[in-house]
Amino acid sequence: MHVHENRDESAAEGDGVVGAVIAAPVRTIVALASPLCTEAHRGQQNTALVETETTRVRTFQKEPHRPDDDRSQARIHRASRDRHDTDIADRSSRCSWGHCVDGRGGRGRTRRAHRPVPLHPSGRGVQHNGADTGFSIVEVIIAMFLLAVIALAILPMLIQGVRSSSHESVTATATRDVYGYVEKARQNATCSGLTGLSGAHPYTDTAGRTLFTTTVAVPSCTITTAVRITVTATSPSGAQLAGAEALVFVP
Repeated sequence: MHVHENRDESAAEGDGVVGAVIAAPVRTIVALASPLCTEAHRGQQNTALVETETTRVRTFQKEPHRPDDDRSQARIHRASRDRHDTDIADRSSRCSWGHCVDGRGGRGRTRRAHRPVPLHPSGRGVQHNGADTGFSIVEVIIAMFLLAVIALAILPMLIQGVRSSSHESVTATATRDVYGYVEKARQNATCSGLTGLSGAHPYTDTAGRTLFTTTVAVPSCTITTAVRITVTATSPSGAQLAGAEALVFVP
């Protein structure tokens, strides 16, 4: 037995046709006469059995581009858009007072009018709440009331702080003035000098207000003795701000 393989490749080409050729071998099988054949077949010298597989050719049809297709697609798109706009206009014309007549539900049935919800850039609907519309008069009044309450709570503390600061300043000034009179008594260590310092000495500020009064008390003075003097500073209300006692030797 002899097997012959022949390959046949062909491509169908034409206008607008692209051919993809799948080549299949053509097999021819020839069976020669065999001694085992019967008498009926012996008369035939050569008996050939031929098996042939034809070449399969698969073609893909490529249609040429036509401008009419683009125009037809555009007409279909416009018709669909016009039909959509007509449905929206018809639906809105049948709505009144927030209700619309539902044609699919039969006569007499109404449904709530659909209000379009603006879309977020992510594609989800954005729901507006009342806080986004601005401040109302009630909110402004509440804010003013809260500010007034806070101011009333802070005001007493501010006043107390100012008074305390002023009192500390006056006390420091009175203390300095008291020790100033003690130094003057030591510098004038004579009976006439100490007698001249005795008495009340008011202290006034730049505005002419009396902040406190310094009083120097000198007992009887004798020569070659130590005289005890007392210096006190009192506020206009009578409260003592500062005081000091000192012994001054009179030669």
